Amino acid sequence: MAPRIPRLVGVKEAAQILGWERHKTSVYHRRGKLPEPIQVLSTGPIWTEQQIIDFAREELGMMVFMAEKHMDIFEDGGFEVERITVDMDHIVDGVTDCATYHGWWTRPDGECVRGEINAHFMEPVEVDADSVLHAAWEPGLWTVEEVAE
Repeated sequence: MAPRIPRLVGVKEAAQILGWERHKTSVYHRRGKLPEPIQVLSTGPIWTEQQIIDFAREELGMMVFMAEKHMDIFEDGGFEVERITVDMDHIVDGVTDCATYHGWWTRPDGECVRGEINAHFMEPVEVDADSVLHAAWEPGLWTVEEVAE
């Protein structure tokens, strides 16, 4: 049986996980502020996805969950979730009452743009990908907005 290879990420993917511009991620790497890459290729550094997720938690104070889900967001169009972040300040006893969903927003006019949904939940949920991905949002306490790529 072949060994399982962890999911690998380069600068572009690390930037997406962290919610940063690619340039900022490169600068952090050059200054030694990111984890030690497992390999450096001619195309740049390579990390495991988990190294970057752990860095986000330990150094930036946020939980990151990679996720894939389509959400219909009422009259505001549709949303393809790629990742979810939860600020550590919003976690108490292993539960949270809010999260930010990152991905692609299909606006009501049909244009697809990079977007974020900031949502407060109807009830606190466990801080795990499945619970946060399926949490019910408090009516009127969520926003969807376009963000820069």
